[in-house]
Amino acid sequence: MIEVDVTSPSPPYEQIRSQLAELIRCGVLGVGTRLPPVRQLAADLGLAAGTVARAYKELEQAGYVSGKRGGGTRVLAQPEPRAARADLIRGHARAYLTEVARLGGSVEEAVAALSEVATAAEEVAVSEAVAVSEAVVSDAHQGRASDEPSGGRSRLGPL
Repeated sequence: MIEVDVTSPSPPYEQIRSQLAELIRCGVLGVGTRLPPVRQLAADLGLAAGTVARAYKELEQAGYVSGKRGGGTRVLAQPEPRAARADLIRGHARAYLTEVARLGGSVEEAVAALSEVATAAEEVAVSEAVAVSEAVVSDAHQGRASDEPSGGRSRLGPL
């Protein structure tokens, strides 16, 4: 899921580039995965197409993707996505603990808060899965299928 914070001092193209690079390094976006077209991603994010084009261009220059006119932009192979994912998760964990400590919290409080949020996220995921299953069953019983993407989102989530 790509998010752009317009209040961030980091320019939007850099936010897009860094988030996509992280997803590629971790293997979330696998080799050959086609990124959304520039115009689609720009529309999903409410940005100018040139902003997304710059992010894609920088990803291509860094060896994360390959873009071909008419063929889209596809993810290239990266070394050791599992190791990269583990390193990134540890980095995010360190940043989280640093922020908790800055707020005067303890490691125990951080772990408890994370556990609480994870439990809530699991409950939401189960609820969403049940709702989707019920919709699919309902559509199947009514003899129709829906090919429309949910909420106009791109393949990478609510971009």
